[in-house]
Amino acid sequence: MNQRYVTGSIYGLALGDAWGRITEFVKYEDITPDMLILPPFLQVTDDTQMSLYALAATRELLNEHPDWVQALPSTRSANQIRCFYADQFLGYFHDPDNTFDRAPGRTVIGALRAWDLLRKAPNRENLPELTGLEGAQGSGSKGCGTIMRSPWMGLLNIDEGALVTLAILQSQTTHDHPYADWAAAAAALLVRRIMVAHEGAPQGDLFTPEWWAEAGYQAGVDALELGRQYYLGFTPELEAELRKFLQAGADEIRDPQAYERYLNNDISAALGQGWIAEECYRTAWVAAGLYGGNPEQALRVLVNTTGDSDSLAAVGGAFVGAAYGLDELLPQILGTFEPRYEKELKAAVEL
Repeated sequence: MNQRYVTGSIYGLALGDAWGRITEFVKYEDITPDMLILPPFLQVTDDTQMSLYALAATRELLNEHPDWVQALPSTRSANQIRCFYADQFLGYFHDPDNTFDRAPGRTVIGALRAWDLLRKAPNRENLPELTGLEGAQGSGSKGCGTIMRSPWMGLLNIDEGALVTLAILQSQTTHDHPYADWAAAAAALLVRRIMVAHEGAPQGDLFTPEWWAEAGYQAGVDALELGRQYYLGFTPELEAELRKFLQAGADEIRDPQAYERYLNNDISAALGQGWIAEECYRTAWVAAGLYGGNPEQALRVLVNTTGDSDSLAAVGGAFVGAAYGLDELLPQILGTFEPRYEKELKAAVEL
């Protein structure tokens, strides 16, 4: 993987998260011009925190338990991997920096609390073997807590089938809806497709609106196909709706009027506010497609929303950062994050 674009994707997500934090719970009509100016000090939220945990967990999984990945689609292997992710995410659950002002997702916290209690249950060894689904079961949630932590998985050197599978399995530890799993897989796969596009390709106008329209749609369709045997509860009706949903996103990127339309209007009002996973994917992808040639503008459009601005801008930042690198994003952000996350983001890039 080209280190320039790995750096762009990692810092792009963290930048979008910290910038979007300012407007996350502010209605579009109440957002003031000063909120759309890049802040001099960047404080991250659960989006960056969970992304760091998910990336570290996946790297550790691949290094310490490659046999589990190789044994897929074994049910036992899938269970082992989900349990591994759930255990690693308990680090986030107990992290003293996981504080109220970072707006941790209720679905994630609830699932990890349930998992933590289960792990501590008396006589755990005498109970049925865990699957890793237990914390999330029954929530029915398709919240964006799965997708915002998955884009960096697309930066790892694993094949697309394994990438999609791991994105789905990590999602299932906290969320109980196939759209949540699918969105996590689609985001990771789109980042992978962006990174592959750099290989041997001339720069310039590589990432045209047409490229984004096709790549984002195809990543969504391929994530569905590659992960089909791992999704729980996908019906033909849900799949048909999802394909329509993706087509509408591609059509929006191809619409010659769309670029101007969202410069001064709330893109999340038209394409989805991003609180739920599939909307987070589509809105972030469409903004990248429309404004990717100006990464800062792409992020500003996502920040300037009524919706889940930090998650929208985090996912969109991972996309445009992977496409254009930190130099074309905002290189001046280096050194402006909180000291802990400045250190952890640098380490994430260097590993």
